Amino acid sequence: MERRSGHHGPTPHLQWVPYTSPGPGIDRYCQCCKSQLCCADANVTLEVQQAFLNLRAAEERIPTAELGAQQAAENLEIATGRYAAGVGNPVEVTDAEVANTNAKTAYIQALYDYK
Repeated sequence: MERRSGHHGPTPHLQWVPYTSPGPGIDRYCQCCKSQLCCADANVTLEVQQAFLNLRAAEERIPTAELGAQQAAENLEIATGRYAAGVGNPVEVTDAEVANTNAKTAYIQALYDYK
């Protein structure tokens, strides 16, 4: 049995068939997929931008909320002192306590939003 160099058996018959589009349906499908991808990309970009803006807004709220909490604590101290001295009333103290709690909550929320 004789072997030729570089040839190891019968050569299969291959025929090159150029690709042709299966029709306008696949083209519309591809265009739809491209549109969906573009829309998804725009949505991700928008979400990232919104998250960044929310972070910046929370960062800017922290000093204001901290000052509000300090002032509310001082007002509570004043209201409590006035009541202890007999010149204030229980409603004033209760209002100061509520304001103090709300201010502390706003400060904690600002910190949470930033984290």
